[in-house]
Amino acid sequence: MTRQIKRHSTLQCLTVAAMAMILTACVVKPIPHQSIQQSALREIAQSYRMTVRQAYESTNKTWVSGWAGNMAVNFQDNNTYGLCYHWKKIVYAGVVETVERVGWRMTGITVNEATTHEHHAVLVYDPALFRHKDLPSPAKQHLAYVLDPWRTGKAEIYTLDKWLERAGQITVEPRLVAVVTDLQP
Repeated sequence: MTRQIKRHSTLQCLTVAAMAMILTACVVKPIPHQSIQQSALREIAQSYRMTVRQAYESTNKTWVSGWAGNMAVNFQDNNTYGLCYHWKKIVYAGVVETVERVGWRMTGITVNEATTHEHHAVLVYDPALFRHKDLPSPAKQHLAYVLDPWRTGKAEIYTLDKWLERAGQITVEPRLVAVVTDLQP
């Protein structure tokens, strides 16, 4: 009897957490690509869109996204990709040349590391505005951009502050991480 009550309580907690994540995701919208003012970020966005499109057009890998995608990766064959760190690797590899050409910098970012809500993406920024070590300082978060296609499978861009807001409850602070680019579209 106790075990059944505990399971029910866990189910209730998971339901509430899922609803909170869904509601948060509904309020924080990505930056519309057509509204991007900086020419460097527009070029990065173009490479980013092309990278996501090429991933889906791949003939040797199946790309998926979101929570359903996570289940597909975990329960299907080895040619299915779509965990957030898969997307981080392919996005990084796909935009690195453009980022370098326009004079911006990039790195990986993770939030809630080593928890069940761990999430990875790519962070791009103009080094003329601040130094790498100043990221992710709250005062500068609106000046850095996160490339994160995981939730929808689309080339979504957020300011860092909005991306962190979308992450919901943050139990482990964001951390900048190196990216190993062993995946190609």
